[in-house]
Amino acid sequence: MMQFTPAERKILDRLTVLLARRQAYTYHTYFPDTGPVRRELYPRSLLFWMAGKLHRERMFLAANRTSKTVSAAFEVTAHATGLYKPW
Repeated sequence: MMQFTPAERKILDRLTVLLARRQAYTYHTYFPDTGPVRRELYPRSLLFWMAGKLHRERMFLAANRTSKTVSAAFEVTAHATGLYKPW
């Protein structure tokens, strides 16, 4: 078993907390079927994604805090990984 200095242990503990926090918010946890952040609460995001079937370029113009950034990142992640949601 490895022995860490107190400074190394502190860094390791902080990294462990950061990793756990990041793993809690993975691609698969966004826009679920049910729950307080279910995707039906984001109709503009759904329209944005559906428009992607017909249009190569789209624009998501909406007010602040309406999931624009998360929706775009969600779609980019799907394209980059090839992991598409069934809906």
